[in-house]
Amino acid sequence: MSYRLSLSTSTDRGSVALFKGDTLLHEKFWARDHQSSELVTQHIQLLLKKFKLHPPDIESIVVDRGPGSFTGSRVGVTVAKTLAYAIKAELYSVTSLDLISEGYFSQKRPPSGRLIAILDAHKSLYYFSVAEGAKGKWICIESSQVAAQKKISDFIEDQVTAIAGLTDPDQRREFERKNSLFIKRKDLHFPSAKYAWPLVRAGRCEKTSWSDLEPLYIRDPDVLTKFSNLA
Repeated sequence: MSYRLSLSTSTDRGSVALFKGDTLLHEKFWARDHQSSELVTQHIQLLLKKFKLHPPDIESIVVDRGPGSFTGSRVGVTVAKTLAYAIKAELYSVTSLDLISEGYFSQKRPPSGRLIAILDAHKSLYYFSVAEGAKGKWICIESSQVAAQKKISDFIEDQVTAIAGLTDPDQRREFERKNSLFIKRKDLHFPSAKYAWPLVRAGRCEKTSWSDLEPLYIRDPDVLTKFSNLA
């Protein structure tokens, strides 16, 4: 039976998960204040030790490459690339927003409704994606991008929309509409490593190589336009 490892370090809560085949064995969490390549590697080592495994026992690695904290995403990507190269494991990448969406829709059987996954991009900007449940699965109708609050709120106006990813009360107030439905479960506001392998099985992520994988850094198109006009 193959073992698979997944990790997410793009937000305030890091996590690493171990799978045996498609079965989740264990997931471990930590605060972003303690995120570094050395400490993430230590969490992985402790997880493998718990199940009496060694790095070469891992056949596949899935990593959250962002968007989110660029430093945090870079840590996870660096660890995943280094380990995949060392043990010749298959390597996959997922987005933080898809992990949040998978976490939300995995609680709904069958998947239904609309979800906006939102993460703070700072300077009054937000990373977001929009997904909807339909015909027994969820589909992404707006992939990961960055925008100001007004553009994102347009997706809330026409139907009841669940919102995940925002934990700051002031930021939540910016998105309060009659159709806004803020998710109460705190764990569903963070990308979780345990949802990474289900995304691989569903074909929602990219198979990549250690030489090609990079953190996902999304630039605001409006800002780029302004800089182009100044050139």
